[in-house]
Amino acid sequence: RAYMPGRILRIKADGSMNGKPEVLTDGTENAGFPSYSPDGTRIVYRVWSPKDMGLRILDIETHKTTVLTTAPDNLPGWSPDGKKIVFTRKEVNPGDPNKFHFDVYTINPDGTEMKRLTTPGSNQAHATWTSDGRIAYSSGEYGFRDELSLYDDTFQPDGQNWVMNADGSDRHAIT
Repeated sequence: RAYMPGRILRIKADGSMNGKPEVLTDGTENAGFPSYSPDGTRIVYRVWSPKDMGLRILDIETHKTTVLTTAPDNLPGWSPDGKKIVFTRKEVNPGDPNKFHFDVYTINPDGTEMKRLTTPGSNQAHATWTSDGRIAYSSGEYGFRDELSLYDDTFQPDGQNWVMNADGSDRHAIT
């Protein structure tokens, strides 16, 4: 992804669009993991390239893009009420840039009130909103389970499925 461009395109759910998808990003960097705002007017997505990374918000009508973050962030998703965006951040150890872990964050769509919801030390990632406004995610906090840790070069070896409130409270494993 660091050297291969990727674009975000869209088509109607029935597949129709005069034979051509609508191009939403220009392909100058790797754009991916789009998530629509609940009202359908904006998309939050991730960009990754040697010169640029982070989260962006695209206004569907004007095609104006706003920079939300500039860190190694990924997997963004709008909350059901549209007030927050959840995402995963790659946290690099300042003493050893080859060591890192992942944590779950939220941020307001205007870029304010960014908050880490998980505690550092183990991989905690792949967060998504539940229909009741909580956050489900994967965590390695209690170690790894079953075959996940037996494979070399797994994408991110996460252990169990967890859930927490939108403010990060009441974190607990559900599997």
